[in-house]
Amino acid sequence: HRCLFETYTWAAGIAALTNQIAVFTTSHLPTVHPLFAAKQAVTIDHISSGRFGLNILCGWYGAEMRMFNGQMMEHDKRYDYAEEWLHIAKNAWEQQTPFNFKGEYFNICDAISQPQPLNTPYLINAGGSPRGKRFCAKHCDAAFLIVKHLDGEDAVRQQIASYKDLAKQEFKRDIKIWCYGYVVQKDTQEQADAYLDYYANQLGDDEGCDIITGELGIQTGIFTPEDAVRFRFHFKAGFAGVPLVGTPEQIVELFKKYSDWGIDGIALTWLDYHEDIKDFVRETLPLMEQAGLREAITVEAITPKVAAEVA
Repeated sequence: HRCLFETYTWAAGIAALTNQIAVFTTSHLPTVHPLFAAKQAVTIDHISSGRFGLNILCGWYGAEMRMFNGQMMEHDKRYDYAEEWLHIAKNAWEQQTPFNFKGEYFNICDAISQPQPLNTPYLINAGGSPRGKRFCAKHCDAAFLIVKHLDGEDAVRQQIASYKDLAKQEFKRDIKIWCYGYVVQKDTQEQADAYLDYYANQLGDDEGCDIITGELGIQTGIFTPEDAVRFRFHFKAGFAGVPLVGTPEQIVELFKKYSDWGIDGIALTWLDYHEDIKDFVRETLPLMEQAGLREAITVEAITPKVAAEVA
């Protein structure tokens, strides 16, 4: 699990081998200079014909921050840093003449970067704190949430509205809401439920789950015992995402339900990507297109905004 590729280089390779999907790089901002990252982003954007997006991480993972900086910044300072970082990157994408910037964290003189991107990279962030929420609302095209689906529809709608209303009222802009989701697709609901129970309950690693949630900063100690059990189950099932469990037809109905709640996109996960995603593409995606939940595949490359929101 500690074996990972560098994400900008990986995205460039994926971009060269595909022509439909949006290709995102997840980037811990304190580990890469904004001008260098901006140039990498433009390069990938041109390789992909405008399908590049950037998943912004502001420095939450202590082990990685210690590798680069020796210490983590205080929570709100991470977003102050990210504001400066993104200001510089956006200017590199947009300005056609040299620009300067002097802030608390960066001092940029006569910066210029050409060519410009074909499409401005689609920005997403998973900020959940008040400061993180404002960062998403001000800068990002989509906010990535662990939605409160265990608390029901009203709780999810309120959670979504808190982002969309902030973006509209404070910053006069719109924002999309994405979340995680795990797919367990079988021929019957009973088979899907049994398979989910097998890998999440019978084989699930509770200790490992607690370690990961602790590293993520999820405060499971504030849960009631009953809620803690429910959360741990869904985390083992698929990173606490919304469940998409059942037959292809039932899964499409669940997609429709979450869409009706106000969720604009779902990042999907499977236990066995290699085999399960084939079944999903063959049996479920056509039904999603028929239901109007996904646009049909086109023969020409599409922008990351469209590719992401129909995925």
